[in-house]
Amino acid sequence: MPTLDLTIEPKIKQGKISVEMDILKFERVVNSLNLFNPEFLSSITRAENDYRQGRFRKIKSLKSLRNS
Repeated sequence: MPTLDLTIEPKIKQGKISVEMDILKFERVVNSLNLFNPEFLSSITRAENDYRQGRFRKIKSLKSLRNS
């Protein structure tokens, strides 16, 4: 699997991090994880359509999905 060099800058007060990476290495990693396959890409398209149509819900943790 190809390596990916990341530069991470935490912003503690805002609760966010900034990640910077080389696009060519990122594409190789994504390809090796099989995220460019047609089934995955079509699932992304379906998810975007669901989001635009308001078919989503906000959750606080993945644990809350078990109880639903």
